Amino acid sequence: RDVPDFALVAGVPGKIVGWVCQRGHRLQFGSTGVGKCGTGGG
Repeated sequence: RDVPDFALVAGVPGKIVGWVCQRGHRLQFGSTGVGKCGTGGG
């Protein structure tokens, strides 16, 4: 299957377990559903 851009995939078969910013840092999602880079720059 295709993997969406910026998806973090783990396991066999692969499952989406999170999302990353353009620099590869994991995104944190707040109550509004907006993702923020863990380093504050994404």
